[in-house]
Amino acid sequence: MDRAALVQKIAWQLQPSWHFRGAVDAAEWTVKDTVKSLQTLLLADDGAFLQQTLNLAAQRTVDLDTLDQLVITLFQEGAVQRVWRAQSALSDGLTYMFGIITARAPGTSHTVTQHDCRYLKQLHARQPQYCVQPYVDGTRAQSIAAFSVEWLDSYKELVFEVVRDGGVFFVNAAGHHRAFSAGMSRRIWRRMIAMLWSYTGLSGVNIQAGDFVGRFQDHPPDHPEDMTST
Repeated sequence: MDRAALVQKIAWQLQPSWHFRGAVDAAEWTVKDTVKSLQTLLLADDGAFLQQTLNLAAQRTVDLDTLDQLVITLFQEGAVQRVWRAQSALSDGLTYMFGIITARAPGTSHTVTQHDCRYLKQLHARQPQYCVQPYVDGTRAQSIAAFSVEWLDSYKELVFEVVRDGGVFFVNAAGHHRAFSAGMSRRIWRRMIAMLWSYTGLSGVNIQAGDFVGRFQDHPPDHPEDMTST
């Protein structure tokens, strides 16, 4: 697709759903810097990064000429990375979503993001039912580490919170916050351990907020229908 035509099809929504509430790294890239870098990545080599990502998201070959619009939303700002949600609309009426993970700053954030892409590829290759699929590594084309990834729109982030009686899990998603009982939290924890146990040879596991997501019923009973790790 012509570069100028592709630019006209990309729209940016820069108000994040969730905000980062920590200290700001003086060296970090601004949102504007990141958008500029991502736009360059999306347009490079006749849209090769976008083409490959859409092919994987759709599980078929997608002609970029059939792209009507690509809306990219700043979904979440974390301590180390920014999470972007991209939704593509094609001329045949179909839509496909994917995520883009970008580093917040040079140094540790950049390195962690590069490692995340590589590790996700390894984990997904071993247990695809438990791990999101990383799509395309765009770091080589840009100074900001970035990669595209499967977007689980029906899943919500799980977070563990320490309380007086030990700790409970809760769903951390805008408009869907929900705490689980201590008993259900123990069941979720056992499920996580079983998933991790299936990856033989893991060492030094460090679970962060959002590393596990779940798909839940809108109303009780109080149990997840499905879980996976990100």
